[in-house]
Amino acid sequence: MNKNSTILGIDISKDSFDVFSEEAGHKSFRNTLEGFRLFYKALSPDHWVVMEATGSYHHRLALFLHQKWMSRAN
Repeated sequence: MNKNSTILGIDISKDSFDVFSEEAGHKSFRNTLEGFRLFYKALSPDHWVVMEATGSYHHRLALFLHQKWMSRAN
């Protein structure tokens, strides 16, 4: 993390997830693979994502982002 990093906070539920940052404000995405892909396209290497572990709703998004991060690192 550096001084140019942007923190994105995610509130996730069964059907959707809401993303907030001070720079971009609020955006909402569907809690589906298509929604994950749309969200990922908006990310840059300077973004840091944080989310609450909410039952099982966060698992798929967390795994998706982790896999994308690992494939980018290789």
